[in-house]
Amino acid sequence: MELKVLKCPNCGANTTNAQNCEYCGSLLVRFVDKGIDLSKTSYTNDSATLPGLTAELKRNLQLQEKNPGESVVTDLCTKKADTGDSEFIGVLRSGKCAWSDDQGMNISDSKNGLIVSLNFSTFIDNDDWQKQYNKRVEKQLQAFKKLDSFPLFTSHICNYTYAGHERYCREYAIDFGNDAEGAARLISEILQKVYGWTMNTNFDMFTEVGADNVQRARDNWNKAHGFEVDEGETDFKTKLLFIAICSIIGWIIGKIIGFIF
Repeated sequence: MELKVLKCPNCGANTTNAQNCEYCGSLLVRFVDKGIDLSKTSYTNDSATLPGLTAELKRNLQLQEKNPGESVVTDLCTKKADTGDSEFIGVLRSGKCAWSDDQGMNISDSKNGLIVSLNFSTFIDNDDWQKQYNKRVEKQLQAFKKLDSFPLFTSHICNYTYAGHERYCREYAIDFGNDAEGAARLISEILQKVYGWTMNTNFDMFTEVGADNVQRARDNWNKAHGFEVDEGETDFKTKLLFIAICSIIGWIIGKIIGFIF
C-alpha cells in the first residue's frame, strides 16, 4: 500500500506522518490530511495566540523530559470580572489522562507530549439553576463544534456521578504531540471562541511537576481568588487524569477543584 505524502504547511517538507510532521513536528499536517483550508484559520500565525502560552507549553515539554513518569500540568486560570466565576483549562502530559468514567484516554502511544480534553457535562437533575447551566454548556458545545480544529478531536460520551449529581458527559480530547506552538494556537482559539476570553483577558498561568505540587498550586490560586477549597473531597491523584475547561459559580468551583471539567 502506497504511503500518503503530505506537504507540511509549517516547514514545506513532504511528510508521511499525518499526525505531526516528521521534520518540524507541526500538527498542521493533520489539517492537510483532512482537507481543511488553513488559509481561513489563525493556525498558521500567532496573531490570536494568548500572550506567553507558547513559551509556557515549551517549558512544560522541557519539564517532561527532565521528570520522566511525573505528572506535568500547565494551568490557565481566570476569574471573570462580570460574573465572578472561575474558568480554567489544564494542559497535561500525554499518557497521563483518562475520561470521566475512568476509561483510559488511549489516543496516543506517546508518554511525552501535550494533551487537552474538553468536558461538556450537563446535569441530569433539572432544577432552575441546573437548567440555566445546561443551556450555557450546550451553547459552548455548539461553538466548539464550529471550530476548524473540531474534526481533529477524539470524542467520548459517558455518564458519571460527582458530588451527588449525575451528569451526562460529552468529552473531546486531542494530543498535540510536542508541537507547543500549534497547541498554543488551538487552545487560544478554544478559549476565545468557545469560552469568551480575549487577548486582553487577565489570566494566571503556571506549570507544576508532580500531583501534590499541582494540587497545592491550584488550591493556592483558588484561595487567593476567594474560592473555597474542600481538601477532604479532593482526590487529586485520581482527578488529575481529567482535563477540561469549566465555567461554574464560585462555590462549585471550590468543591470541584482538582477534578477539571
